Amino acid sequence: MLPLWRDHLHIALCPDRLVLLRMQRGLRPRPGAKLVIYCDGAHGWECVLAALAGEAAKPEWQNADVTIVLSNHFVRYQLLPWSDQLSGDEERAALVRHCYSEVYGAAATDWEL
Repeated sequence: MLPLWRDHLHIALCPDRLVLLRMQRGLRPRPGAKLVIYCDGAHGWECVLAALAGEAAKPEWQNADVTIVLSNHFVRYQLLPWSDQLSGDEERAALVRHCYSEVYGAAATDWEL
């Protein structure tokens, strides 16, 4: 099927809700199925992922291209200084790990960077 004609599923993962929106493609894309599931924000990402796992198997969300947007609540950002002295990916990764551990402490040791 041509990409222009495939439906597109937008998924937003927030700490307190999961939002699913299927856009029907074609010459005039229009909203299709839409769902908002509210979760207890105290449980963090586990509640939202459990809700997504329960909904993902349903037919109205199948056979579409997918875009997932993560809330800033789940992501950590940091600006890193540029260095021409770094010679490879391993040195860059070491710098990233060092900078994150300086800001976030021991919690950053298990993070995927």
